[in-house]
Amino acid sequence: MNSSKECCLEYKIVQILLIVLLLITIVKDSFLFNPRKIKTYLKFFILLNMSNNNTDLKIIFYSKGDPHRKNLESIKRMCHLTKFYFCRCENEVYKNISILSRESFILLICNDKYISYKDPHLCQYKGNLKIIYGPQFFVFPEGIFTDKYDKETKGKCIYNTLSLWVEKLYQEMSKNFLIDMGQFPFGIDIDYFFKKPEKDMDFDCLVYIKDRSQDIVNKILNVLDLKGLSYNTIKYRNYNENDYKNLLYKSKFMLVLDRHESQGFALQEAMSTNTPLLVLDSTTMYDEIDQSDKSVYDYLKPKKLLCTSVPYWSDKCGIKIYSIDDLSVSIDILLDKLDSFKPREYIIDNLSDEVCMKRIKDWIFQ
Repeated sequence: MNSSKECCLEYKIVQILLIVLLLITIVKDSFLFNPRKIKTYLKFFILLNMSNNNTDLKIIFYSKGDPHRKNLESIKRMCHLTKFYFCRCENEVYKNISILSRESFILLICNDKYISYKDPHLCQYKGNLKIIYGPQFFVFPEGIFTDKYDKETKGKCIYNTLSLWVEKLYQEMSKNFLIDMGQFPFGIDIDYFFKKPEKDMDFDCLVYIKDRSQDIVNKILNVLDLKGLSYNTIKYRNYNENDYKNLLYKSKFMLVLDRHESQGFALQEAMSTNTPLLVLDSTTMYDEIDQSDKSVYDYLKPKKLLCTSVPYWSDKCGIKIYSIDDLSVSIDILLDKLDSFKPREYIIDNLSDEVCMKRIKDWIFQ
């Protein structure tokens, strides 16, 4: 991961090179003055200067409904950290989007509502505004992006799938997905989910359960009981964040029994506290069950619907398994190597606010 100082140095070097190129062009074409070339170099120089002077850059976040709380909190932090100006526009009345024509923005994030690049409110930008759509439009592709989307906006607009497996899922579910796709995960609050103190833990593990079959849950808890491990369980939708955080700090590791995750905030927040994960990975969306313990997406068979519970992962984070048969021995290995895992390092390097905003900046100024 480049530090902000290193990034600034890179920008300065490129700026100097552009100035040199500009001067060479002026000297070279002094007798045959070529304003077109000079204008091109000036444009690149101004754009690069803007990219390094973030206080001039404005981002607007637009949604018709309630956005994912973590997404909204994250983009606010990401903007604040990098000194971008952040504005949120809600869709109580559609004309609210007229703010786009009253102020000058460099990026529009359309969280869950489509706004055409040819919308009258965008005409002043003359192609200089970038748009990131998503990630809350749909579970499976539908609507404008599979029907009448304007391909002329290529390079100016992109759909945020959050992770690569989701992009592959969309490709499976729609052979006519017309917009480019990219991965712009939201940053993790590494200050709130700080590194746990190095002291004796009260419990061996915390079990995180989200929409998996009760039969699998029972088998996993039975393995823990047979091994004589102490544990707490947390179920998705049935806990508050403060309790979750406190339990993470009291547990040696977290055992994850999750369904598919496009990002997986809760798991990444656990990693931010430097808690190693033992993940019984979900490999297909058919693993997700409803309240009656039946597969949510069973009606889509024989589609593959390949997925993962941990779209952002490395060996630093813990151990990932695919069968309950491997659980007992994997617990022994993880506990034996507990101090060798560095999940917080992985989060800082790949999912901190600064790194996630850099992905967006790199796309804006590509």
